Amino acid sequence: MSSPEAPEQLYAAREPVFPRRVKGKFRNLKWLIMIVTLGIYYLTPWIRWDRGPELPDQAVLVDLASRRFFFFWIEIWPHEFYFVAGLLIMAGLGLFLLFELIHQKFHHLLSQLLLLCLLLDYLHYLKVFLHLHHLDI
Repeated sequence: MSSPEAPEQLYAAREPVFPRRVKGKFRNLKWLIMIVTLGIYYLTPWIRWDRGPELPDQAVLVDLASRRFFFFWIEIWPHEFYFVAGLLIMAGLGLFLLFELIHQKFHHLLSQLLLLCLLLDYLHYLKVFLHLHHLDI
């Protein structure tokens, strides 16, 4: 009934996983963009802007007590946020249309590049298969 052999192992021993440093052009671009945007985020409150007497001199300020928003020379009141929402919607649509134009412009080029990459991969795997099975064409 029970064999003298060792039982079959159902689970493998845990292998440790160690993170490694990622290098490359896009990682450097990511760090550059992050440093610039965080610099803007942290330094913007210290930028001063002269608006005249009785108004705050901070360049970007959300004044909750007075229900106003200051962005450099622009002062936005609560009833003007419909305009801001409209500007944001138009900016989003403009970004969408810009990328659609880029997509239409380069769609053919990208599809040909994708097909070329697939063909090269297929030829590589065919060559490996033929080499492993000692076949010649």
